[in-house]
Amino acid sequence: MIPIFQGKSALYNKTILETLLTEGPMSAWQLAKYIAPKIRTVKKTSESTKTQKVHSVLVREDGRLKDLKTKEYINLNEQNQWEIAVKGIIAICIEKPSLKPLINRQYWDTHVIGNFKMPKEKMEIPLVGITIDGEVWGKYMSNLLSKFKAGNVSTVDKIVGDAKKLIDEGVNLDKISTRSLIQLLWTKAMQNHNVESFF
Repeated sequence: MIPIFQGKSALYNKTILETLLTEGPMSAWQLAKYIAPKIRTVKKTSESTKTQKVHSVLVREDGRLKDLKTKEYINLNEQNQWEIAVKGIIAICIEKPSLKPLINRQYWDTHVIGNFKMPKEKMEIPLVGITIDGEVWGKYMSNLLSKFKAGNVSTVDKIVGDAKKLIDEGVNLDKISTRSLIQLLWTKAMQNHNVESFF
């Protein structure tokens, strides 16, 4: 169970992540305009009024965008547009597996892979108790990127499947950082002696 997909905000959260995954970055207003027809909780009214109401839910102090950003599901880029982050991609693909082939490849290639960058110094991999060099990590991530560019859906399936197993084992996706999640996914691959297939 992924907490952001539970409760009264679930519809907004699912719709936001699905839209940013398939359509790419958007301003808050563009996002509100795009998702307003899909939000059934807003009473029937004129299109512009409905868009304004949805926009208010997105941008207010305790709104959907700030909450999703705080939990690292989305980011605000330099163009002041909202974009899906690695955790957001994993979450929405667990929730709705049919979206995996629809990942915006160009956006993934140019923006999302940056979230995988790790420091060049050595880092500890949790649970396994080993240390890996940051440059080695970079080579594996480069290989991962090339598989995504080639449209290797099995790589997406592997990452999403392992993330779902972690959630089933008790990992709270709302609370874990992106870096820790990636380290745990790496750990899971190593425990299965299947590092090469993961990357």
